[in-house]
Amino acid sequence: MPRRLRHALDLLRELTGKETQLRYRGTYLGVLWSLGNPVALAVVLHFALKRVLNIGVENFALFLLAALIPWQFIGSSLSRATHAFTGNAHLLQNLSMPRSVLCAAVVLSDLLHFLMAFSVIVVLRLIYGLAPAEWSWLAGLPLLILLQSLLLAGCTLIIATTNAYLRDLEHFIGVGLTLLFHLSPIIYPVTLIPEPLKWVVWVNPFAPLLICWRALLLDGAFPPGFYLLLTAAQSSLVCLAGVFIYRRNRGRLAAVL
Repeated sequence: MPRRLRHALDLLRELTGKETQLRYRGTYLGVLWSLGNPVALAVVLHFALKRVLNIGVENFALFLLAALIPWQFIGSSLSRATHAFTGNAHLLQNLSMPRSVLCAAVVLSDLLHFLMAFSVIVVLRLIYGLAPAEWSWLAGLPLLILLQSLLLAGCTLIIATTNAYLRDLEHFIGVGLTLLFHLSPIIYPVTLIPEPLKWVVWVNPFAPLLICWRALLLDGAFPPGFYLLLTAAQSSLVCLAGVFIYRRNRGRLAAVL
């Protein structure tokens, strides 16, 4: 293994560990606090939509969490990306290192949390009398994790690089995540979206991904071909855009920070 690559991997491991420790530092329940966030939201939405509005969706708690847990991975990575460079300015100014590793560490630490939160899905499937796992997961899980990681890698590079020049971006990210949450089929099935509005799903890079996750985790079916291809195309394009924007600006990052 080339020395430069080995150095980058060692640095990535250390930074991922640091990001994970910072998330739970000073807490007694550790990872349980993060697991409680999607579960608590699912409980509230279950009461409001299933008990009060009587929405006709079976296994509604599992229906919600099959999209909420992947969404938490998305939301956390995008929020923390705003500080990937600005929050590590001392490292960028004093160490010779590939700056993109900081963004990769954000995504990897959230991926570790996602894998831990996945246990909630397994427990819920047992509660609803479903098999704890499906054969489709053997291929579907690694594929969707890869595509989501590529998508978020591109997003974090774009956000972290832009935020180095435009510090107001972190406030726009908060508003944008709220809008994207409601524009994505998380609390409602994609079948309820009228045909004239389906374009909203197609241009939202997170919506097809969440549809694929729900098909896999809720129905045990391999992700639908159309949405899987759309996810693959969008993830690749966003990742390439992130790499392009980062490379155009990486030489000036230490100066602007």
